[in-house]
Amino acid sequence: MWPVILVGLVTAGSLLWWAIPAQDPLARLAAAHTFFEAGELVRSAREAELAYEWSEGDSVTRGAAAMVLARIAEAHDRLPEAATWYDRVPDLSPDAPTARLSAGMLYADPLHRLGDSIDRFTSVLRVDPGSLPARRRLAQMLGLANRNHEAQPHLVALVRLGNISHLELLLLILGEETIDSAEVLGPYRSAAPSDPHPLIALARLASQSDDTKKANQLLEQAIAADGTLVEPVVRLGELLVQTGDLRGLLKWEQQLVTSEVREHPGGQVVRGDMFRLAGAPRRAAVCYLEAVRRDPNRPEACYRLGRILVGLGDKAQAAVFLDRARRVEAYIQAAKVAESAEAVDDLIRRSRDLGLAWEEYAWSGLQIRVRPEDRSLAEKLPQLAETLKGLPLQRTRPGANPAEGLDLSSYPDPELDAELIARLDRPSGTGSGVVDVEIRFEEISKAAGLDFQFVNGARRPEDIRFMYQTTGGGVGVLDFDHNGWPDLWWTQGTTQPTDSGGSHSDALYLNIGNGQVLDVSLQAGISETRFSQGLAVGDVDSDGFPDVLVANLIENQLWMNNGDGTFTPSELAGAGQKRWTTSCLVADLDGDGLPDLYEVNYLAGDDVFSRRCQGPDKKPGICTPQTFEGATDRILRNLGDGRFQEVSSRWKLERPGGSGLGIVAARLGDSTPLGRLDLFIANDTRANFLYRPPSSSKGISAEAWEEIGLVRGLALNDAGRAEACMGIAAGDVDGDGRIDLFVTNFLDETNTLYRQNERGGFVDFTRAAGLESPSRDQLGFGAQFLDLDLDGVLDLVLTNGHIEETGPEGRPFRMSPQVFLNDGSGRFQLVSADQLGKFFEGKYLGRGLARLDFNRDGAPDVAISHVDRRAALLINRTPERGHHLVVRLVGTSLSRDAIGTTVAYRLGKRRVVRQLTAGDGFQASNHRVLLLGLGESDSVPAVEVTWPSGRVQVFEGLPLDGEVVLVEGRAESFGLPAPESIGR
Repeated sequence: MWPVILVGLVTAGSLLWWAIPAQDPLARLAAAHTFFEAGELVRSAREAELAYEWSEGDSVTRGAAAMVLARIAEAHDRLPEAATWYDRVPDLSPDAPTARLSAGMLYADPLHRLGDSIDRFTSVLRVDPGSLPARRRLAQMLGLANRNHEAQPHLVALVRLGNISHLELLLLILGEETIDSAEVLGPYRSAAPSDPHPLIALARLASQSDDTKKANQLLEQAIAADGTLVEPVVRLGELLVQTGDLRGLLKWEQQLVTSEVREHPGGQVVRGDMFRLAGAPRRAAVCYLEAVRRDPNRPEACYRLGRILVGLGDKAQAAVFLDRARRVEAYIQAAKVAESAEAVDDLIRRSRDLGLAWEEYAWSGLQIRVRPEDRSLAEKLPQLAETLKGLPLQRTRPGANPAEGLDLSSYPDPELDAELIARLDRPSGTGSGVVDVEIRFEEISKAAGLDFQFVNGARRPEDIRFMYQTTGGGVGVLDFDHNGWPDLWWTQGTTQPTDSGGSHSDALYLNIGNGQVLDVSLQAGISETRFSQGLAVGDVDSDGFPDVLVANLIENQLWMNNGDGTFTPSELAGAGQKRWTTSCLVADLDGDGLPDLYEVNYLAGDDVFSRRCQGPDKKPGICTPQTFEGATDRILRNLGDGRFQEVSSRWKLERPGGSGLGIVAARLGDSTPLGRLDLFIANDTRANFLYRPPSSSKGISAEAWEEIGLVRGLALNDAGRAEACMGIAAGDVDGDGRIDLFVTNFLDETNTLYRQNERGGFVDFTRAAGLESPSRDQLGFGAQFLDLDLDGVLDLVLTNGHIEETGPEGRPFRMSPQVFLNDGSGRFQLVSADQLGKFFEGKYLGRGLARLDFNRDGAPDVAISHVDRRAALLINRTPERGHHLVVRLVGTSLSRDAIGTTVAYRLGKRRVVRQLTAGDGFQASNHRVLLLGLGESDSVPAVEVTWPSGRVQVFEGLPLDGEVVLVEGRAESFGLPAPESIGR
């Protein structure tokens, strides 16, 4: 039976073939469809080719024939041929939208031709704006090509169409922060070498790896390949700003900036940066304002406009844009980690507050999918949809853009004139970058008898699973027995975060003075068995003996020095309240002469010590800080009778939105009231805090501190981004007499150097200082400025180490510590590990880092705590170093510790300024002495001391290479006996 049927089909097909009129395209097309449905693809292709050939001028028939041929090619897996036939469908054919969509799909994935896919999806939307697949794939491809700004309206359209996924919503929100992958981009680059789109994304990867030369080449190739593309021009401008290439920016502005570039918010940000570098702040402000007008959700545009307005004296308007930058950045960070329903509720609130109506609707829609029983949300969603009617396809609701309320029409037009051209047409100042000094350290912990290792509850470092296991312990320097030699207190963890009576305890090591230390914890009465973090040293009761505040996971402890070599625990206010304190501070904060206590608290939540989260691979991993609420800090005011009063709320220091890891107390500007200190708090993934103390003239608000981090430029980096901040180093790095701040950050971020300007503001100077490139592949913790070769210039030492082992294919886990030498202008050069000593050739999980002069030879030494090995004590063995003077300070009119005292002297034409600070960054407390490098000077110059009270004294004739005590109000200095030279 079957053979008969088969013969019949063949015969019918043959008759059909002979029955088709010659050169009749419609008949040939019908035959092609018949053969196609019968599975006779070869004969179908022959008929379709004839139909295509004979239908010139007939868009309908020619388009239908090309569609058949495309589908036949796809069926035979001849994908390039299929895409070509889809492209041959005429624009006037009713099949054109389907053909362009199909071609775009082929170009996007199997053929990896990024530019062609973008072109095809774009053409679909010209004739069919409601095409959901075209919108979705175009947004994805534009994102892959780093054309994020152009992807925004398509992603908003997906919201309007009611079909946006969580990942696509993140693409809309993250924008410039989306992550590129060389593995993903590689096939696109190989498949279409002349396509400029992969070059844009690859240039960004090269820039992030600090291969600026490669990034520049890739962008120039992309511009040459397609001069109509705006994104590579904008990216090139950003790169020129990052490298400080003034002449390159001038050429960029004169030759590449078109009207399309000026319409791009990123292009206006670059132009603003150019005018800022050229010293034209008003022109810069106009550009930044235009960038915000076009996209108010770029933190860098809002932040830089705010900073410019601060400098121009318009603080009221500046606050609007600085606050916008902070809130947008917080929204971005929260969106990255939102998993729970509570987190999505928070994003709904944040998007509403920012005027992001489409995103509020999208988050609400996603929420209803996981909470279908939520009747209030179900009722709210249609109401939200109603408010969206008529809104343009842009993220921000009309009326919610802060740029609409600022008029800068009185400012000059942002155009170059002859003077500005002259300023830009010059070589970029990069400094010498050459430091011809040999720096050497010797690690002596084993030889000295220091045998301390932190316990965090993990069987081994590779088994770290919880956040509390990542932060490690701290180290503090104190002369607890008042014999002139610095001793070391190391904080210890436990096997469980809530343990309070375990076998592990903090350790106090006595410096014998001969290069050896002894563990005297038991003799000193120290039994600190809670899970400890950092610590702070200070003379709480002004008896001349240093006391110690220990930060713990659950409850902190103050240890009072009895003056006889022992300590007694003192109960603090609020006992029993669970807090995760990381770093802490002992310093007089209200100017009454009594040191107060500041506790930097990290994260809060019932499950903060037990929660596990999923990594990108869906495997259990360590949670991120954004997973939890930030904890508020606590301040305990010293009442002078052994008691403390919590004043966090009264002093307005109980500020939400923090996740503190580091703290420094110092006088950071001339506007700081006499007798008071500023407080800088480094927050993890949230905006940093800078607290300015009140002055006595503020009446009823005399106790309220003011948070001014945004206004002063310390809250975010120059891109308006919050970073995962940890360690802090404070000191004058550029010789202008003002305190600068260096902050360590997470992997793939950069550490940040904030240089203070003459107006008391801070500027992100990281790249220009040579500190960006060496830090991007590091995860920094403790850091200190110290004059390693005693030439009067502050150098930099920091310790690094990841928080989690990600496997052989992941990121580096253990990392080498780093030393940077300062050329005197505030520009640094990384010293090769093999020049520093054997310790620096190793890799560790470094955490706390404190500076001290362990052997009292006048040169700064370093103590480092680790997670994976015993603590390290590094002795400075630099062979060629300058003379020195060691200064100990004793205050009399205010706090005995004299925190905030500055010491200044001259070395040739250079004025050297040093300040005694407290807090000391991440979980550390430094040796409370000032080591003054004197270089080749054959005598000690006059030393000017400005005490916190404002009293100024000048001391002359101090001993070269000596050690002195300076007491406030006493005209004479008190020399200390020179210790025996040990290994100098």
